[in-house]
Amino acid sequence: MLSNAGAYVLPHSDKWVLKANGSEHVLFVSVPSEQAPEGGFPVLYLLDGNAVFASMTEALRLMTRPPHGFSPAAVVAIGYDTDGPFCKERRFFDYTVSATQEEVGTSKHGEPWPPSGGVDVFLSMLEEQVMPELERKYPLDPTKRAFFGHSLGGLCVLHTLFTRNHLFDTYIAGSPSVWWKNRYIQNVAAAYLAGKHDAAAPMKKLLLSVGEKEKSHMVEDAIALHARLTRNASNIQSTFFSVPEAGHMSVLPTLIGEAIRFFLANGTESEHL
Repeated sequence: MLSNAGAYVLPHSDKWVLKANGSEHVLFVSVPSEQAPEGGFPVLYLLDGNAVFASMTEALRLMTRPPHGFSPAAVVAIGYDTDGPFCKERRFFDYTVSATQEEVGTSKHGEPWPPSGGVDVFLSMLEEQVMPELERKYPLDPTKRAFFGHSLGGLCVLHTLFTRNHLFDTYIAGSPSVWWKNRYIQNVAAAYLAGKHDAAAPMKKLLLSVGEKEKSHMVEDAIALHARLTRNASNIQSTFFSVPEAGHMSVLPTLIGEAIRFFLANGTESEHL
């Protein structure tokens, strides 16, 4: 006889509601049960938190398990008050610069896109409210942060890399929507590359990933950006990762595992022996 045991809850995880800028965000946080290292745990910040928090957290628990795993890390996922994996209207606003319908066209169903233009306010919230508050509550290392996003989230990751480079040391842009607003991100990248950068500052790591079976322009845009950064960026180490046989959504499970390896690997897996 089976009896209902209630909802499954991820171990060592918390859920917070943040009210800022006239709206609410839901934060999902997972911190390892182990003693934190000096300086705190490395931390992965995720966009579209409702969609990827559980998968990333469970993959991380497996991939940091002794004796063969990487060193433990925390997860902070920024999401919304929804039972679905995505909140289309909110993510379109939070992850994009403002664009007219002429600049972005219509969706595949012929409908206009939701309102856009909130990315810089969103990133200010992340920098000025989310990070300081969570670093007070949890043992998180502010020098070991990664930023993970997919699709429009991947575009937001690139926007952050080129406009607020100091926030993270590792950037993971999966299937980035480079097409948004007539590929505006290419101009942002060009302005960044033309600027002056501190030669003594640590190298930033970027993982650009795309599914082999995605639309051709998604693949071509990611490859072109990687090539441009490889040629011209003195302080960004760009890595390109194509996921075989994967489409726009099926790329995510493989990308999650690769993102963990990319962030935590330092040549070898940890000395959990």
